[in-house]
Amino acid sequence: MKNILILSIILLFNGFAINSLAGKSNQSKQSEIKVMIDLSPNQPVKKLFPLTILSINGKSVVNKQHVMWLKPGKYQLKFLANVDLNYLNRNNKIIQSKINLRKWHDGLDLEVEANNVYHLAFDASARKVEDWKPVVLKVVSKHEPK
Repeated sequence: MKNILILSIILLFNGFAINSLAGKSNQSKQSEIKVMIDLSPNQPVKKLFPLTILSINGKSVVNKQHVMWLKPGKYQLKFLANVDLNYLNRNNKIIQSKINLRKWHDGLDLEVEANNVYHLAFDASARKVEDWKPVVLKVVSKHEPK
């Protein structure tokens, strides 16, 4: 009888330990989720150009890929725009001089949520060069199968 009681206590304790470990692994799995940020939508005809990430929340980043992965949260991103000048009005010298003077270190505040893919681009479609900026083209929801 005494052995059964001790065995019951051990099994009960192991059950609590396993449940607490399972909860921790689910929490760590949630914190490991990363969201894809696509910086490559190159649509020069629409004057939407790729971006190169320079910094995330003020910290310099070296990313030579067209995709980056972020954990869900709020971010302040700084970019360098990869504008193809061949798609802009070549005859307008004023626009070309503004393009040369402009600093291409534009920023974007982005809140990243799990199970989404964010497509970003540099929008150079406005008539004024000063109005060109990085934009979120679209957000595609990727739901995990249950």
